[in-house]
Amino acid sequence: MERAWKCATTKTQDHYTCKANEIIASVIKTVAPDSAPQLWEAVRTKGKVSQFLQMPRPDNGLVQAIVESYKLAEKAETRRQLLSICAIKVTYSELTAHIPKLTRYEFTAARRYALEVGAGLPVLAPSVKQTRERVDPTKLEHFLDFITSSNIVQDLPFGRRTLTLSSGEKIDIPNVIRTMLPSHLIRQYNQYCSEEDFIPLSTRTLFRILSEACVASVRKSLQGLDSYAAEGRRGFDDLIFLLDTLMQYGANDPEIHKLN
Repeated sequence: MERAWKCATTKTQDHYTCKANEIIASVIKTVAPDSAPQLWEAVRTKGKVSQFLQMPRPDNGLVQAIVESYKLAEKAETRRQLLSICAIKVTYSELTAHIPKLTRYEFTAARRYALEVGAGLPVLAPSVKQTRERVDPTKLEHFLDFITSSNIVQDLPFGRRTLTLSSGEKIDIPNVIRTMLPSHLIRQYNQYCSEEDFIPLSTRTLFRILSEACVASVRKSLQGLDSYAAEGRRGFDDLIFLLDTLMQYGANDPEIHKLN
């Protein structure tokens, strides 16, 4: 390499770095063919190469500041992070002069931390899964309170329904009965919001909530729960009237009596 390292371009530095890695790997494999990884780990841990290359030593004041911070740190992770700043530039014996209780394991762990994570860099926390909220929770709760009120939902359940959550869990719930169609319900809710000076969700979102998340049966608004029985009996009366009409048009009498 003809010019100084700091004057070389990035491409030139990468080229010589690759060549140096190949040469060092070849030397390690030649010296210890069966134990090349272990030998390289020992060479890297000892730090003698830095001495042979006469690399600049860290400032004594900086080392002293790191040592003081190391002694005040309460967590082992913080101490390892601080120690990694100078562990790659000084030997174990030099550090033990400042930290007598420093073990060989702690020194090696600090050097490994500097090589794998970076000298003094914090360990990045694992990414936290974030859930995007597509609707305003306050507006959603306001709408749910409205559609579950006693004016909209009858107390009498009609069958059961399986509700599937986003986590995959399934919950068996009673199938509630509403007294009006979804379009009428949304129109009444929007009118209620205008009176309360409340900005609701969009009409499309409200329809999706009613049709996908809060599905319910719709019944006619009658006078009391006993009217359901009256409405059912009226249906049977209509069937009997239909049978009488069929008999008038020539249907067989035995079949009519059997159906009755």
